[in-house]
Order: sequence, then C-alpha cells, then structure tokens
Amino acid sequence: ASSSSSSSTACCFEESLLHDEKSKSPGLGFVLVAKTWDGRILGGSCILEPKHDWKHAAEKELSHISQSIQSGARFDQHMSDQVLLLVALFKRKHFTCASPATLHTKTAATLINRMLGKDIFRF
Repeated sequence: ASSSSSSSTACCFEESLLHDEKSKSPGLGFVLVAKTWDGRILGGSCILEPKHDWKHAAEKELSHISQSIQSGARFDQHMSDQVLLLVALFKRKHFTCASPATLHTKTAATLINRMLGKDIFRF
C-alpha cells in the first residue's frame, strides 16, 4: 500500500487473484480499482486471451485510471456515460468526465442534448 497527502492521488492498492477451477475459459481477466483520498473510486478492467501480454493491458488500464485521477474526474470511463442523464436531470453545473471521454460517453451526451433540446454537454 502507498499513501500521499495529495487529494488527487490514489491512496491504496490491493491485489486479489481469483481462479475458478471449474471454468472452461482459458482466458484471463482483471479489474483494477483506485481509491483516492477524497473518496473517489475509479477503475478499469480487461479480458484477454491466454497468450496476450497482460502486463501491457494492465499498464494501459492504469494509464486510463491515472488520467481520470489527474483530471479530477468524479467517475471513470466505465461510469461516465451512465451518470450523464442524472447530471442533466438534476441540472448540475459541474461535471468532470473521465479523461478522455469515451465514444459511449460522447454518444450518451449527444442523445441527452437532443432529448432535452439543450447543449448541456460539449466535448
């Protein structure tokens, strides 16, 4: 575990390995979660074929999480598109999306803007 006094830094790291011996899948999957000092929980995940380089995939997901932390995003790339409608309906003025916004997030924002007839979200 590592710690820092900065509010935008992840405050802990936990490793859990699970293996289901009954599984017929030869693949590998992992979930990475970062908990920040200011209460944000951001994550990333990946499913791989057995012979793929899992270290490269883990570094890529860690990079996404790091970008979200550094941007001050309240939600990671997997959650941003799902909360946009709530943000719009509750007329929140400030919303920091995962950095960079995913195609899912941009699509959700475009649909919400059209449904509400307002240009609420811009990327």
